[in-house]
Amino acid sequence: MSFIPAFSVASVQVASAIEQYSALYPRYRGGSLEGDEQHIFSDVSKALHDLLRLEVITPAPEDADLQAQLVGKDQVHDFGARSVDELKAYRLGTLRSSKTALALINPYGADGRRDILAAIYLYWQQGGIVPMTGFPDLKGHVDAILSEPVAQERSPVTDAVIFYSISTFNSMKGAGQMLISRLHESLNAQLPSAAVFSTLSPLRGFGKWLDAQGLPREGWADDDLRLAALVFLQENRDGVQMFHMGNGAVIGDIKLNANAPGSKDDALGCNVMVNYIYVRSADTVAQHAADYARACAAKAAGDEAQCAGLIRAKMAPHLRDLAAAPPPTFHLPVADVGRHI
Repeated sequence: MSFIPAFSVASVQVASAIEQYSALYPRYRGGSLEGDEQHIFSDVSKALHDLLRLEVITPAPEDADLQAQLVGKDQVHDFGARSVDELKAYRLGTLRSSKTALALINPYGADGRRDILAAIYLYWQQGGIVPMTGFPDLKGHVDAILSEPVAQERSPVTDAVIFYSISTFNSMKGAGQMLISRLHESLNAQLPSAAVFSTLSPLRGFGKWLDAQGLPREGWADDDLRLAALVFLQENRDGVQMFHMGNGAVIGDIKLNANAPGSKDDALGCNVMVNYIYVRSADTVAQHAADYARACAAKAAGDEAQCAGLIRAKMAPHLRDLAAAPPPTFHLPVADVGRHI
């Protein structure tokens, strides 16, 4: 009788579960699973929750295999991920550091290796003499986050955890969504309830949308540009928005002059970024995801007004106020913007 290593058996089991999950995930996300498929997807999801691991990727030698998988693979930002040395200097730390990288990992890859399915980078916004009072106080320039070296020991007081980049590795559909869910679960267990979970995300379709409206990309007054960004988000056209709101996030703030100068997202999004907020209650996150699914269904049915209203309801109060009551006079000819409100 030949001996089959235990990791080989587990590798086949996980690979099969990932294949099933990937096949069903697009229809799950679209709300079109029926009958037995729903039960199969639920069972496979539970199995993968037990089999896959959420791990911190540290700068230590024992994580060299994971570090090598991250190099050059950041799908959002280039700086700090072009070499292992850059990763160690600007991205990797422990849960006590000022920056942390976490990954959803298949520990049963081929030949027993650890395979990264999705990775996320966190910046810990530390409490200071003046505490954060609202979402506008979230750190809002990604270049400042990227270029800040990792401090291996941060302040024990955390105002916010900012998810500033996420990448998937194309081996499992839905890995990014699963990573966000596992991260929310893990951080909720570790941090005081006052800490905010926020992204700092690009607004990649914004520039082309302005072009389509016949509106300029430069020269805006701040509130007018924020209003234009909110109108764009209400039309539900941005892929990053769809990912985070589909996961149950809400729109916390609009950041101007926020992207890395000269970056692709700087050009695509007119230097505007968005804080998507994941509230601390898992039940509320699930409700937000369900409400956003209703907004997507309304848009698919051609009801743009209902879609916009449902998305506007998922904005922080100061943004809802801006969207509902646009300034009476614009500094640029933005009549089309007012029409969409």
